[in-house]
Amino acid sequence: MDAIQKARAFSSQIRHRDSAQRVDDKQMTPRVFQPPISGAAYYGQAYKYEEVTHYRGWVAACIGASIREVAGSEAPHIGRVYKREIDGDGKLKRKSWRPVRKALGGPKQHEEFEPYEDDHPIVQVFRRPNSHYVAYDLWAYHMLFKGLTGEAHWWVIRNQFRAPVEIWVIPTHWMRLETDGWGRPVAYAVQSPWGQLQHVPYEDVVSFRDHSPLNMYEGAALLQIGAEWIDSYEAQVRARLAMFKNGGAPAFHVLLGESYADPDEAFLARFYAKWMQRFQGENNWGKPVVTGPDVEVKQLGVTPDEIPFQAGEEMGRDEICALYGTPKGVLGIEPSTDVSAYAPQRQYVRFRINPELKYIGEVVTEKIVRQTPDHEDGVFFFDDHVINDPEQQRADINT
Repeated sequence: MDAIQKARAFSSQIRHRDSAQRVDDKQMTPRVFQPPISGAAYYGQAYKYEEVTHYRGWVAACIGASIREVAGSEAPHIGRVYKREIDGDGKLKRKSWRPVRKALGGPKQHEEFEPYEDDHPIVQVFRRPNSHYVAYDLWAYHMLFKGLTGEAHWWVIRNQFRAPVEIWVIPTHWMRLETDGWGRPVAYAVQSPWGQLQHVPYEDVVSFRDHSPLNMYEGAALLQIGAEWIDSYEAQVRARLAMFKNGGAPAFHVLLGESYADPDEAFLARFYAKWMQRFQGENNWGKPVVTGPDVEVKQLGVTPDEIPFQAGEEMGRDEICALYGTPKGVLGIEPSTDVSAYAPQRQYVRFRINPELKYIGEVVTEKIVRQTPDHEDGVFFFDDHVINDPEQQRADINT
């Protein structure tokens, strides 16, 4: 338990430091987030590491779209809610300081919303989560690891008043859950690829998970749910690359004249080595062939056939986009006008982004805002990201 006690001692140091005064940032930055000193063996969950290595191709395109939509949007609303107070004349005694647009899990119809001031500690920590992050980084890393591993974890460091002063997104594949003798979770052992190891108390970690039917402490990664789709698509990509890069299909027939004896293996090996050295690879495509007077080179007509790969590429793309709930119009694949672009955007945010933001708002409200003393009426929520079609709005008004 020594490591866990050290982790709590580190958190205690942070609590006694004002978040705006970082005099010795390197010393106070958690070890696992400091620059590498020397290499070391990987420590975290091996299958989670395998999941993050698939951040490429259409997987990266879909996750990148969610990052831009969430991290590049308006800041969330943070404040308190209270019931409407009606006076004897039937009028409201108080009104909210700021009108709320369509909200995701925010104030109810019978409630008013009063945002916290800009210098409020909770507002400040979401504007600058830590000494290395800006607000965009927090949401970008959250959506990145949530999309790759099905879970995202925040290390929330609080001050002596239990107000959050720093938030770090812990890479999921760095983490391993540790339990006590009764099987209760007590800490996460976090080790970076360059060898730094640190124990984070379980109560200091706020977790977001895609619900798994196998384990309530781990998320269900989409990359595992659609593993066959991902593997099939990546195999096609590798096969197509090998076809063009290695030139596996013979394109010429070299006819040796009567002056050449029956070539043995040594001759063929030497001949093929010279041929491949001169003509293999994309940079040597189309070079002229110079031969002796008794050698004839004929075109076989066997050319790389990309038609099957085109069908496989489209099928793999559609499967991965369906897995991540990302319409092709959001990725810029299908041509669209300014008007028709609203349809895929509305579909995307309605079925993919809005549920995620509502879940984030509920977790942050219960695990961060309301865990701060005297903030039992606090709330954290995002605006609805659905953008109304202006042409449809104009048509509705005319009607």
